[in-house]
Amino acid sequence: MRFELKDVKVVYIHLYAIKYDLIASYTKYGFTSPLMACCGNGGPPYNYNMRLT
Repeated sequence: MRFELKDVKVVYIHLYAIKYDLIASYTKYGFTSPLMACCGNGGPPYNYNMRLT
């Protein structure tokens, strides 16, 4: 495949570490609640309504 796609660059990331840091250090990124969805309809603690999904 490398012969066919010479200009392709593949980048691997550790997505779990990025998501963990975002949740663990939520205030550093400007969030006030690490687990509350921004666009839900259920109220605390997650702002999630199972009947609407």
